[in-house]
Amino acid sequence: AFKAEFAVWDTPMSFGVNKNSSSANSSTSAAEAVDVAAILARKKAEDLPVDDGSGKLTVWVVKDFKKELVDPAQHGHFFGGDSYILLYTYTKPNSRSEEHIIYFWLGHDSTADEKGAAALLTVQLDDSMGGKPVQVRVTQGKEPAHFRQLFKGNMIVFKGGNASGFSNSNSAAVEQADTALFHIKGTTALNTVAVEVTDRADSLNSDDSFVLVTPSHVYAWQGRGANADELTVATNIATTLAGSYKGTGGREVVTLQEGSEPAEFWEALGGQADYPSSAEGEVVPRDARLFAASTATGTFRVEEVDNFDQSDLNDEDVYLLDTYTQLFVWVGSQSTQQEKEQSLAFAAHYVASADDGRDADIPIIRVTAGGGPRMFSAPLQ
Repeated sequence: AFKAEFAVWDTPMSFGVNKNSSSANSSTSAAEAVDVAAILARKKAEDLPVDDGSGKLTVWVVKDFKKELVDPAQHGHFFGGDSYILLYTYTKPNSRSEEHIIYFWLGHDSTADEKGAAALLTVQLDDSMGGKPVQVRVTQGKEPAHFRQLFKGNMIVFKGGNASGFSNSNSAAVEQADTALFHIKGTTALNTVAVEVTDRADSLNSDDSFVLVTPSHVYAWQGRGANADELTVATNIATTLAGSYKGTGGREVVTLQEGSEPAEFWEALGGQADYPSSAEGEVVPRDARLFAASTATGTFRVEEVDNFDQSDLNDEDVYLLDTYTQLFVWVGSQSTQQEKEQSLAFAAHYVASADDGRDADIPIIRVTAGGGPRMFSAPLQ
């Protein structure tokens, strides 16, 4: 049952919008004990991929306010200074009809105009397909499991990117350095990603794997606490970069265990230095909360739904399902245009204003009544 997955509640937060008294009547205090096992089970279901990633994928990078097609050979290679649009098409089991997901990925260093263009171009693509696709806004480092799975452990995020599309911008594309360090992040071979970090020894940590690229070698470095999947991905990424980084090949791949590094390894990083013995920044999942958004009273109102279950979803309204690591905006087919627009705006405001320790860049995922990816629908079953 839906409500069985979300049995514990935090004290409701105020967002400066109209609410009725129901939002203050939470039946369970945040001080009560949390069922850790239930939360872990819910987190697993929440991020369950819609399929195995074997569908059709088309990728565009945003340049000068337009979509530029990315060569399939470069799928999975992203630059943190750019924004991308991905159209994924798949067929559900025992069905002949195609389903579509449009991801728009925003790099940390992508300019405001690129991010705005990505959002606009995503809407245009959605409209051209009759509004049927699910739209998923994704920021760098907060990719859902299905997004990463599309690249089968070969997702790499490089530093740099294209110049801004603004005519008065002084930005320019960043040239790749001869030496680069990549942090391998993930829990399985399918959802692991390599992210370029500052090429210094203090960027390492003992709980993870890293790949160091030099003009002559590529080192796959395994920290003492790294898991086997990370090492597998690190070796695969090292092999890829050995033959393609900066458009040149011929580098020798060397696998290293922490503590067995040659002098050349440390020289490439500017010398040995202290580094953390464990990874930082792990997000702790929290329990879900449901909010109803409506203009039925003449003003835009948001109120919390307590003790909710599937029957609380009214097709005439818009709902926000907050899982702490993701925010879903469920759009009823009979909801008004004003409700749709103001709810999406409120979703961004909600995430930015929530003073509860969450990352401000969690994905905001828009789904429509009667549809939606498995990551949304699984908790409803």
